[in-house]
Amino acid sequence: MVESKDDRMVESKMERQVERMVENKVERLVEKKVTCIICPIGCDIIAQGEGQNIFHLSGNQCNRGLEYAKNEFLSPVRILTTTIRVLGSNSPLVSVRSNRPIPRELIFQCMEEIKGITVEAPISRYDVLVSNILGIGVNIIATSEVGEEYIQKLTHV
Repeated sequence: MVESKDDRMVESKMERQVERMVENKVERLVEKKVTCIICPIGCDIIAQGEGQNIFHLSGNQCNRGLEYAKNEFLSPVRILTTTIRVLGSNSPLVSVRSNRPIPRELIFQCMEEIKGITVEAPISRYDVLVSNILGIGVNIIATSEVGEEYIQKLTHV
């Protein structure tokens, strides 16, 4: 990949910031390896920073990877996928997901809330089963359909 003059200037500026941090003996410098999932290349990007400041990014092969690594370093989010118990159906569970990404640090709290939920059949795909989970503006929606319970009659000849 060909680097532009602007890319070299930004990288040089970041390197100077890292050098200043080392000189000032900042002890909270964090280095995080992020595998980019935006495109099929799967670049291993190294992000260095402190708190909400990123001082150096390397290893990306495109700008989309840079943006992904910045977001992953500063505030990682995930789509939550799990299941919820179902009553009144031959299927005991329905698959669900969050309709928007959830901050990674809230995933286990969301799972605890979902663990105590049971819904009744029938359920259609995209039905909102949990509205505004944890008050963060994210809904938990069904990703499959679950019909009502049916009793199969056996006849003997």
